[in-house]
Amino acid sequence: MANSKTKKIITLAVVFIAVLGLGGVVLRAFFFFPSDEVVIPGAVVTKSPEDTKTATQIKVTPGTKAIAATVPEVFSMHLTIPTIKVDAKIVDLGINAKGNMAAPRKFSDVGWYKYGTFPGEVGSSVIAGHVDNGVGLAAVFANLKDLKVGDDIYVDTTENKKLHFVVTGSKIYAFDSAPKKVFADNSGKILNLITCSGTFMSALRTHSDRLVVSALLSDK
Repeated sequence: MANSKTKKIITLAVVFIAVLGLGGVVLRAFFFFPSDEVVIPGAVVTKSPEDTKTATQIKVTPGTKAIAATVPEVFSMHLTIPTIKVDAKIVDLGINAKGNMAAPRKFSDVGWYKYGTFPGEVGSSVIAGHVDNGVGLAAVFANLKDLKVGDDIYVDTTENKKLHFVVTGSKIYAFDSAPKKVFADNSGKILNLITCSGTFMSALRTHSDRLVVSALLSDK
């Protein structure tokens, strides 16, 4: 009898551990907490003494725009890229405690850098998304590398405007050396889409490169 009880306890313990493990995998798959943020050239962040985990005082390099205060109270934006079947919610992202652009919490969302240019205005608006999720499955920008010059990108804004951008090119940079023009190019109404590329570096928990796809606002 005692031996039977012991077996039951061991079996229940094994099942409980297995369920916890599976639950952890599922949670990580749907709620990805990566270190794949984007390094902002020249950005300096001073941590708040009240909360060292939150960046509250921000200095941005000349040429970028600190417009977080103008973000609509009800923020609702959407990104559509027909060629690679992207249909994603856009969340607004700031700067994390490391001084880098934060990453979306969900692998199905993309994030607009709210201290930069608003989509459709003169300057380079930046939207970032994950290439894969916590268990290596394809994320929202898994096929960003397949975009070609002339492909269409659409941004639906909070003001119910549908902005049409056309891809002009793409470049790959080391994860910590993207040029300032990615965030501060005032030569036109530019949209820069960013995701991870290259090999995964386990020690740093990030990919070696960043893929930047650039597009210009179209009047059509």
